[in-house]
Amino acid sequence: MVRFFLSSMKSIIERYNKHREEHQNRLFNSSSEVKFWQREASSLRQQLQYVQQCNRQLMGHELSGLSIKDLRNLESQLDMSLRCIRMRKDQVLSDEIEKLKRKVCGASDAEANNGSDSHAIEAQPLNKVAIALTEKDDCLSLSPNHLLEM
Repeated sequence: MVRFFLSSMKSIIERYNKHREEHQNRLFNSSSEVKFWQREASSLRQQLQYVQQCNRQLMGHELSGLSIKDLRNLESQLDMSLRCIRMRKDQVLSDEIEKLKRKVCGASDAEANNGSDSHAIEAQPLNKVAIALTEKDDCLSLSPNHLLEM
């Protein structure tokens, strides 16, 4: 019985020690995990501040502390952004013109089939520019620059 008691006590002590080590490891891991997330949060705060600063500079605020080189870089970034905006605007206008061409050509074909004697067909796009097509014209050709001149 003494042997049973001793072996039982040894196993209980071993389980206790093992459990205590696991608990300490979990505490260590959780504290290192907390430190990791604190560093991560700090890093993200710094990135947010940098992005906010860049945004303010792109909006034209807080430029007094910038050097000539920084101002030139900012200017080139703005030029590139403006080019992209203009390209997108031109693409949208071109798409709208093509859509109106198809609409006008379709209306012209429909009127030719109806035998009407009308001399002009007008279409009104979203930007409220009237486009006229006479019976002689097959299709309309305008570029975005023509719309800007109107």
